[in-house]
Order: sequence, then C-alpha cells, then structure tokens
Amino acid sequence: MNAKMRSLIQTQEICVLATNGPQGPHASLMAYLAAEDSSEIYLVTKPDTLKCENIKAEPRVSLLIDDRRAGAASELRALTINGRAEEVNDARAEAELLARFSSERPLLCPIASDPGSKVLRVKVEKLRLVEGPTKITYEELS
Repeated sequence: MNAKMRSLIQTQEICVLATNGPQGPHASLMAYLAAEDSSEIYLVTKPDTLKCENIKAEPRVSLLIDDRRAGAASELRALTINGRAEEVNDARAEAELLARFSSERPLLCPIASDPGSKVLRVKVEKLRLVEGPTKITYEELS
C-alpha cells in the first residue's frame, strides 16, 4: 500500500461503509480504527443493524475515507477501499479493540461499552485513491 493511502487511513476517523442486501445498497457513516499496517479497518456496531444483516449475506463491502475538511477542493483526497467484512470472533482481540474505540473515539463510548456490541473487521483488498479532480491511483493487496 502506498504511503498516501496509508496516511489517509491512519489520519482520518470517519468513513462511509457501503453494504448491499436484498433491499439494495445501504450506506452508513461510521467512526473507525485501523490496524497499524492499514491492512484492516475496524468498526463497532450493534449486531441487529441492517449493515450487519447485509454483511452476513454479502461480506463484500466498500469504504470511503476522505480529507474534505483539510483544505481546498482541488487538494481533496478520497480513498475507496474494497474488502471483506466479518465479525471479530476472538474475545480477547474484540475486548482490546473495544477498549481502543473507547479511548481513541470517545463519542463511541456508549456503543463500545455496550456488551451487545460487535466489532467488524474489514480486510482491505483493493484501494483507489483520487487526488483532486483527475489523479487516480489503484492498488491491490495480495
């Protein structure tokens, strides 16, 4: 993954999660955390949501991360990530991620501290970075 893509993932906190199900596409604004190498993105949610239902039926998802608050539109960077989502089923890893959410994303404390909440892991597969109106870079992780 190139440095610009990794930097955008590591410096932002909000993404749009796109899922697809029988009712059609569904988009959700989400706070996220990233693995140190940016190969995985973590989201916290309640299991009875439409996004979770969609992911169980179709785990392929798309995330959009941008830096629109950082400057002029001509400098805008937007990163689209395609990957596969799954629940984090390791209790220890999930507890560590929930603690990170509470610490690093304080607005999510109510959901991160709810025993019914789940952590989703998106394993990054493909990336598309758009810089300004014309420069596009594609990358695929193996």
